[in-house]
Amino acid sequence: MTIGAGKICIACGQNASSLDDNNSVYCYRHYQIFDSLKNELAARQASSTTSNMSWRDFLLLKKRENHDPDVQKVVETELYRK
Repeated sequence: MTIGAGKICIACGQNASSLDDNNSVYCYRHYQIFDSLKNELAARQASSTTSNMSWRDFLLLKKRENHDPDVQKVVETELYRK
């Protein structure tokens, strides 16, 4: 989602142009949370040969476990994307 030349974070509506990554849809703060969630899921999957947790299942787990408002925004945004 863009407005004019700037990009808007899909989680909070703030300016997301502070990131160099042109594909990012998050502001810096929410991108850090998103990246951390992706890395945590990858680490879980790498550490267990039986772990086949999907991105959606992982997000649902995080939604129940972590009640930080910013984490909740990213989780909810990712759950309802696409």
